[in-house]
Amino acid sequence: MSSSQISNLIKRIEKLKKEVDKFEISNNFDEDQNKFDQIEEEYKDLARGTEGIDEIDDNDIKGDSPLLNQFKDQKNYLDIIGNNIQKIKNKLKSTYYKELLKRGKLGGKERKEAQRDMALDNIKETDNQERMLHSIHNNVIESNENLGYVNQEIKTQGDQIKNIGEKVINVGESVKNTGQVMSQIERRICCRKFSLIVGIIVLFLSNFYMLIIIFRKRFGSKSSSNKNDSGANPNSNPKQNPNIVKGIQFEYNGKIEYGFFSGLYLTFVLLKGGESTDSNADSFIENLESAKAKNIKVGAYWMITQTSIEEAIWEAKEAYNFLAQLENEGKLKDLSYDFYLKFNENNQLLNDYTSIEKLCAELQGKKPCGIALSSSKYDYFKNNINKIQKINSYWVEPSGGFDDANAKKLAFWKTTDKVSINNAEFSIIRAK
Repeated sequence: MSSSQISNLIKRIEKLKKEVDKFEISNNFDEDQNKFDQIEEEYKDLARGTEGIDEIDDNDIKGDSPLLNQFKDQKNYLDIIGNNIQKIKNKLKSTYYKELLKRGKLGGKERKEAQRDMALDNIKETDNQERMLHSIHNNVIESNENLGYVNQEIKTQGDQIKNIGEKVINVGESVKNTGQVMSQIERRICCRKFSLIVGIIVLFLSNFYMLIIIFRKRFGSKSSSNKNDSGANPNSNPKQNPNIVKGIQFEYNGKIEYGFFSGLYLTFVLLKGGESTDSNADSFIENLESAKAKNIKVGAYWMITQTSIEEAIWEAKEAYNFLAQLENEGKLKDLSYDFYLKFNENNQLLNDYTSIEKLCAELQGKKPCGIALSSSKYDYFKNNINKIQKINSYWVEPSGGFDDANAKKLAFWKTTDKVSINNAEFSIIRAK
């Protein structure tokens, strides 16, 4: 490889970095997708072009060591550019997931999640319509109250007409010479009285019938749905109710409709704050506020994906930034539990708690650190419980066969039980 070729690669890497840094979503799907495809293709071409750089020495480029060192530094930075490109890709997917779904560019789990989000939007629209009907119902009640006042006024006027009729009859009796005229007048008055009384009766019956219809629509369907959904009285003894759920762990970052879990005695949720170096802060805060409004406690965790301590520390730093954002927006105090670092089951970092303590140290000053263990690592946890000093709490998933004595030292443990809500399954979490 010549010096000119290396110089050209360096310039291309620097240009690619600028393109990635200034990339912004314009809400034009085709334009954003084409722009991203060009960036991704350039990155792949550079990645292929820099293969074998570690085997190049000074002799290959005629002793130009500064240029070689500069190129190796740029090649190392190319991995960081790759991570940023992946973040852009994820953000594009999140922004245009409906368009991607429409064009058939989503599949598998991503397609299922997109369809579920669209279903949740439809349910939200149904809730809005229900609230509108409730408002109409209140207006009808208010109108009925006003009709009550009108009925009272009509009754008063009827009494007045009755008095007038009696006076007319008395006048008719005293003026016998005009008896026929007075008789006609009397018949007219009687007809008016009869019409008025009939009108009052009809109005009363129609209002009464309307109230019965509103009552059935409002309360009849609610009572039947309660029987069908839960199969038991929600106010009955929780220990006898098979639908009790202590808590649920949500592994995706979409909007959560807590109303779906209203019959399951949901007392807390564990929300995913982020994974690797990708933060879910915006959707997390929205779901946190919704849970707080329903008196549901919230815990947070971050998914560590790397298996080397050096790379995992970068992920822990992003988790720290996530907590800092919550603190800046006044939401950190709303977390009811320690902040957990969660690992894939086969992550080798779980075999060395010195590494775990280093990761927890990155969160120092924001939130106490907890660890989520896989069931295959529980024996290691149990045998080394007295050696672990700096980690405050743990949860195990799925529960496995841990003994009661050590279970008391766990903050949470995921059971093998599932609950199905809106065609999606969630793991049931138990807590002390």
